[in-house]
Amino acid sequence: MLELAGEIADGVIGAFWSVEYVKNVVMPRLEMGAKRAGRSLDNFEVSLGMPTLCTNDAEAFKLHRGQVMQYSTATKSSPAYELSVSAAGFADELESLKANVANKDYGAALDGISDDMVDRLTITGDVANVKRRVAEYHAAGVTLLQANTTPPGAYFPFYEGHLDGAPFPEFDFPGFLEAIETFITSMSS
Repeated sequence: MLELAGEIADGVIGAFWSVEYVKNVVMPRLEMGAKRAGRSLDNFEVSLGMPTLCTNDAEAFKLHRGQVMQYSTATKSSPAYELSVSAAGFADELESLKANVANKDYGAALDGISDDMVDRLTITGDVANVKRRVAEYHAAGVTLLQANTTPPGAYFPFYEGHLDGAPFPEFDFPGFLEAIETFITSMSS
């Protein structure tokens, strides 16, 4: 798909791509397709939607672990998410995460997600960290980053049977609004 997009399209829209996946898979494949068609990627849009939580809460990474669990284990709807997680250097953690989710041990699944894993697979943290992560994606080749702002602690199934029986947190609407406001304010300053 990426090669075909590079060959014939004006852009591509991705989701949950790690910086490493963008650098080592997305951009090289887009370039292969563009080269095959005798064109360049000048003015080619690489758009990426990422789970985003911009907050000053000291527990930001802990509050966003559920998003990593949600995306990383959505193998029936988006098997390429696993490739993104592995490209970021978390292949072993992914296998443990998938095993815990398969056993419906969601507490162990969440506990096995480190702050580093959250940082490298989402846009999370205070304003300075969010800006750092956005800059890393731009440097890797992403031209448009879509902040999929999520409420603190939230996660949900992507399809029937995904995260079956998980204790889904209540939707924190005030926290969600605060996360959106913090993100918008941080990006406009």
